[in-house]
Amino acid sequence: MTIFPPTRRPTVDLVVFGDEPAEMVPIARRTLNDRFGIDPGVRRVESVDHYAEPVVCWDEPTYFPVEALLDPTTDASEADREIGLVAEPLVLDGTPGIFGVALVGDTASVITSDPLTGDDDRFDSRVEKQVTKQLGHLFGIEATHEGCVFAETSTVFGLDETPPTFCESCRDRLTNPATSPKSPDWFVRDTHAYREIAGGDAPTVSANETEERTAPTTDESAAIEVDESATPVTDEEMAAVIDDRTEVGASAPDRRQSATVDRRRSSAGQSVAPDSRLPDALRRPVHGIYRYARVWALILCFASFALLGLLVELELYVRLVGSEPSTAVIWGMLVGAAIIGYYGQRTARRWVRRGRSVLARS
Repeated sequence: MTIFPPTRRPTVDLVVFGDEPAEMVPIARRTLNDRFGIDPGVRRVESVDHYAEPVVCWDEPTYFPVEALLDPTTDASEADREIGLVAEPLVLDGTPGIFGVALVGDTASVITSDPLTGDDDRFDSRVEKQVTKQLGHLFGIEATHEGCVFAETSTVFGLDETPPTFCESCRDRLTNPATSPKSPDWFVRDTHAYREIAGGDAPTVSANETEERTAPTTDESAAIEVDESATPVTDEEMAAVIDDRTEVGASAPDRRQSATVDRRRSSAGQSVAPDSRLPDALRRPVHGIYRYARVWALILCFASFALLGLLVELELYVRLVGSEPSTAVIWGMLVGAAIIGYYGQRTARRWVRRGRSVLARS
């Protein structure tokens, strides 16, 4: 049974940045159809580097600030909610390798396929989980808890272990007529995100009808988190970003305005986290040198694996056949060596990403 009945469904558009995220589109469309009952539209925009400049991080310089992609995602569509799909690696507040970002109760989210690749058998399920999770945040679900697609995780291996969809409590909040998202706001009614829009007219729910709100923890997918407590709290207690390695303190009425300001600053080329990047005078030359070195490192990695594969093939052939290989056999070995080189460098990159995830988690 889908979340939304046929008579009451929001509109959702998939905003595709460039050509590379094409493999995500059918997975995202299927997820929205099967789980939410929504047939999304597809909008195509320029590639990521048209809207954002790469940020130099500690391990490689090809990350793009995800904040700079939220406004282009919104501007590309007039739907109730938008999901931006990119293939490039993203960074949020100096933390690289995030899966995606969504502002709770807002209209736009962005998901990247970059950290989700590496295992073809699990790629579909990873995209499905991220689409489900980010759209849930856009509808106003704020909590992060175990036993649900909202379970926190800092690595792609942890993502594989999380449940594929909403827990019973979250699903009830999305389907219960008293709290389910409705036009024109499309927010879960028992959340602060809705109360901000509705002016405090949201129905009251008891504590046992809502999940426990956890403190910010580590999660590669980011969302603005709002405190649900009815008692007054300080600005520091209203901390908000679920990347969750970075907190942005603000009082509840100011939170979404602050997020919008940060997004506009980023779109204008001003870093929301200035410490996460080099000065402008150094950024471009350093990025160019590092990227040049990275390309040659990948070429050398490919050549090393290919040469090693060719030597192993020659040795095995001589031992098994007892004679030198013919020209036709050598050509076949070269093709095999090229395949070994290709998959060897891919494996090496996967090891680097795995090490990066472990370091980020620690």
